Amino acid sequence: MSDEETVEYYFDPDTGETFMQVEGMPPQKCENATKDLIAHLGMKDAKVKKTQEIRYEGDGGSRGESVHRG
Repeated sequence: MSDEETVEYYFDPDTGETFMQVEGMPPQKCENATKDLIAHLGMKDAKVKKTQEIRYEGDGGSRGESVHRG
């Protein structure tokens, strides 16, 4: 497993849509990070999609989530 935890943020100036992708974190940490991002950015109408959870032997896995607003 990669030790890299990432949050990517995208904004479409034409539509005003925003998109974030959170990757490489254990499931609970990913969920907490997503909730914190939504709260701090004031994204009350955000839609969260759990994209994947990958299990690695011995470390509990990692998950990606995407957050859409727009």
